[in-house]
Amino acid sequence: MPDEPTGDDRMTVLGETARVVGRFFDLKADDYEKRMSSPYWRLMREITWQHVRRFLPREKGASVLDAGGATGYWSLRLAEAGYRVVLVDASEGMLALAAEKVRRAGLSSMIEIVRGDITDMREFSEGAFDAALAVEEPLSFCGDADMAAAELALVTKPGGMVAASVVNRFKVQEFEKYLKKGDVDGLAAYVESGILEKADEAGGAITIRTFRAEDVEALFHANSLDVVSAIGKPVFAGNLGGRLADPPSFSRILQMELAHNGERSLWGSADVLEFVAIKA
Repeated sequence: MPDEPTGDDRMTVLGETARVVGRFFDLKADDYEKRMSSPYWRLMREITWQHVRRFLPREKGASVLDAGGATGYWSLRLAEAGYRVVLVDASEGMLALAAEKVRRAGLSSMIEIVRGDITDMREFSEGAFDAALAVEEPLSFCGDADMAAAELALVTKPGGMVAASVVNRFKVQEFEKYLKKGDVDGLAAYVESGILEKADEAGGAITIRTFRAEDVEALFHANSLDVVSAIGKPVFAGNLGGRLADPPSFSRILQMELAHNGERSLWGSADVLEFVAIKA
């Protein structure tokens, strides 16, 4: 664990955008937890685990940041693998669910939970972590991906791993939403900006930034993060629906995904792009 104060002793800072994003996801915490238990999202998470695990620190007990980690899935999985984890998220509702899961799992000594803003992680010292994960697409939701990437790089030790996933700008399904309505102008604006707006039940909204692969690579390069692996996910499973509930089908599709999701020609089917980098 980083040499920092723990629990309520941390001096966390939330900017206004982080507060808005936090409130947005507070309303969605229960639904998020249910949705992420579906076969589709179990597949997505298993793809990520197989992607990032070979780049994680070899030393058990190494410190890992779970940035924008929501209800704690990755924190729990990392702690179960022997790492000491700090989970940071802006949503009190998400973190409340995470805290209960951590308590039930008996992993409170391995996981610290901090309400914070991944675009301003001054509560952690430079090089505090052996690795950092941001694999629930927080760079797309945080309001300032440039600052978030810079902060992830700053708090990671030289030679440490940074893994991040983002919403894919060029997925075919997003284009179809505009084309079905004949909204060519809307499509053109989206392709140019990569910006989507998402509303909640209470009338609030957040801005979602989608990315081209080149955008993420440039962002990482600007922060001395050398990309060593990149995938799209899923490249086959997007339209399989209930078939993924069948264990043999799930296993077969997972193996196909792992064999081919590094092929950029298939990334038009991917909801998410995911990158692993090593800090220079």
